[in-house]
Amino acid sequence: MPRTRSLAWSELKIGVLTIIAVSIAAFSIFMLTQGRGFFWQRYKLKTRFDNVAGLKSGSPVRVAGVEVGLLFMEQPKGGVKVSFRSRSKVDVARLAETFGGGGHQRASGATIHASLEEARTRILGAVETTLERLKDQ
Repeated sequence: MPRTRSLAWSELKIGVLTIIAVSIAAFSIFMLTQGRGFFWQRYKLKTRFDNVAGLKSGSPVRVAGVEVGLLFMEQPKGGVKVSFRSRSKVDVARLAETFGGGGHQRASGATIHASLEEARTRILGAVETTLERLKDQ
């Protein structure tokens, strides 16, 4: 008949300490994230790079939670080429068409004959309006 072993006090202390540590960590994460959860936060992310060496139009760039990705490229002969990407419900082909471009539902582009700042303002406004409309649906 197999012998049963009793649980030593030192083993019991390690188990209790582990349970307490995990509970404190979970409570701390809950408090720091204000109840939204550690992995479910959404951020509005805007970046601007002086040098995007190696990044070409159409290159896959993935950031969690991003609804629409935009790449603005100033053209040497004037104007701004804009690349639209989406992994959500947003139809970027429609967005591109409003600026004289076109493409597919998830990948499109357009060239705008304006300054970089004006192009950014116009396109970001259109994207924000589209995202607001989708929220209301």
